[in-house]
Amino acid sequence: MVRVTALRAIAVAAVAVLVAAAGYAIGRDAPIAPAGPDRTAREALPPVSLNRLDGEVESLASYVGRTVVINVWATWCVPCRRELPSLQILSSRLDPKRFAGIGLSIDKEPRLVRDYLADTGIDFPNYIDASQAVTKEILDVPALPTTIIVGPDGRIHQRIVGERRWDDPSVIRKLEHLAAGRAG
Repeated sequence: MVRVTALRAIAVAAVAVLVAAAGYAIGRDAPIAPAGPDRTAREALPPVSLNRLDGEVESLASYVGRTVVINVWATWCVPCRRELPSLQILSSRLDPKRFAGIGLSIDKEPRLVRDYLADTGIDFPNYIDASQAVTKEILDVPALPTTIIVGPDGRIHQRIVGERRWDDPSVIRKLEHLAAGRAG
């Protein structure tokens, strides 16, 4: 009797793990989703200045007029590292006059971020927020990776928490629609 109960418990646990893994795998490759209920879609992106990896400061206002994909990540974040190559592909496929893909690392060491990006061939613009003042206090990033989609109007259209396939053609179409003023 005890042995049967133990075997049932193991079977239930195994099924729970498989269901959770399947849900993660399905959600991981999901296309862009609307802003969650705790976020107001189309809120204005607050004025933000970011530290470049060379120590210079740059304002996000320099991207106004373009659709911007802001990816908040860290070198120690495994899902972040997995999605960076698809962000690189996305960045290379989009017209730089209409779009910008930028990374915002929360690592403490700019050198570590520069080395990681160089080693992996990631060359889209990246910034660092070592104190997390921007990511926590201004952008209110709840987890990594988080990606914020800002329209050419300077408003946040979507906040996406979790890993995605950014080079998927359906994602590129959605970004093209947003840039053309047809969000959806």
